[in-house]
Amino acid sequence: MGLVLIGMMGSGKTTLGRTVAKRAGLRHVDLDAEIEATTGRTIAEIFRTYGERQFRKIEGELLRSFEGDQEIVLSTGGGAPTTPGNLDVMRTIGPVVYLRANVEVLASRIRRSRAL
Repeated sequence: MGLVLIGMMGSGKTTLGRTVAKRAGLRHVDLDAEIEATTGRTIAEIFRTYGERQFRKIEGELLRSFEGDQEIVLSTGGGAPTTPGNLDVMRTIGPVVYLRANVEVLASRIRRSRAL
């Protein structure tokens, strides 16, 4: 059985996803990293050049490529579940778990990641 992690930016989806995948003997997939690898552009570039609508289209298409793959732990981008149909695809992979963190933790993690 696979697993899908959703939540706000900075909630720990990728960090936890890597750990869980390793312990479960599954492959970890970070959806945003896959988008960047597939398009050859950063998420920021895609938003700036094509807008959010095109980004969500790319994101949805790539997400559907993992439909039914129960051998992965998928860490999504923060907005992925907001697109109609995406949650249905996520549920074919396995349980969808929302990671929650308080505002101070999120802000601290985001500041720290942008400083790197």
